[in-house]
Order: sequence, then structure tokens, then C-alpha cells
Amino acid sequence: MLTSLQLLSSRVKKARSLRQEMTPEVGAAYDNWQTTYRAAKHQVEAVLLLCGKTSMMSLVFDDLAEVHQVAGVSDGEAPAETAAPTVEVATPAPDPTEPTV
Repeated sequence: MLTSLQLLSSRVKKARSLRQEMTPEVGAAYDNWQTTYRAAKHQVEAVLLLCGKTSMMSLVFDDLAEVHQVAGVSDGEAPAETAAPTVEVATPAPDPTEPTV
């Protein structure tokens, strides 16, 4: 049975190996995607901070969650082929204490 440290080590080694195998084009696209994803996280965090609900970050960004909200998602080994999960986004109810315009 692997310890947490051994599991982390194997994941890091696998990630390094995958990065080394990437073509420059794939690497550039991946970097661009990561930049966009981080920017989206900051924007959502800013909105949630203004609403006083930063605890909801893990609901919006599943990679931050202790328990994943999307069925079939885990931090373990990636399955060979899976379809992209669909996520329904709920619209928050208006705040009754806010004046309407």
C-alpha cells in the first residue's frame, strides 16, 4: 500500500514525464489554458469575496474541493476514456436586502 508521500511522488514524476513529452505547441496551449483558468478563478473569487461567500470556491472550482461534486471525477489515476461531465449552474436568488433599481 502506498503512503501519501509515495503517491504524491509518483504523481509528480508522472506529471514531469508528461510535460517532457509535450510538443512545444501542446505546451504553449496548455500554458495558455492554465493562465485563463487561473484568471477565471481570480474573477470568481473576487465576486464571491464581495458577496462574503468565498467558502463557495470549492463548489465552483471542483479541483479545490475535498470531495468532488462531479460524478466520475477523482484525484486518482485518469481513466482511459471518459466523456466530459455536464454541470448545471444555478442562478443565485436575488438578495432581498438589496434595493431594486
